[in-house]
Amino acid sequence: MKELNVGREYFVLMTASAMAKLAVPGYALYGATKAALDRFQDAYRFENKDLGHLSLIYPIATKTNFFHNANPKATQVPPTPFPAHTPNEVALAMIEGILHNKKNIYPSKLFQIGRFFQKLFEVMASPYQFFYGRELKKWLYEKK
Repeated sequence: MKELNVGREYFVLMTASAMAKLAVPGYALYGATKAALDRFQDAYRFENKDLGHLSLIYPIATKTNFFHNANPKATQVPPTPFPAHTPNEVALAMIEGILHNKKNIYPSKLFQIGRFFQKLFEVMASPYQFFYGRELKKWLYEKK
């Protein structure tokens, strides 16, 4: 068995869900809580650089009986987002992520490819954000 040595005091892995980065109708509140974990991770890294490693896993959906167990009398359950993974697939992705000291773990290669384009758009949005921030500061200081 390979010894797990991440070179830090501790390693924390939290499930953020792909819905932290992608809005899915019917999952607004769930997605918002997962997006909060995503932002927490970013801020935590700045605040606690040398204490340990915090990683998030972003499965799109995991094939479980969650909705059936939550309401066994329901005749229908919400549709499962695509692609869905088995708990075993998600667990294996988690282990690989820990062994490779990954910041973000994406069990779905399709979602990971999509994230590339999403990040590209976020970078392209930076000039707009900079411009708007400058305009907002002008407006705030002109009011005084």
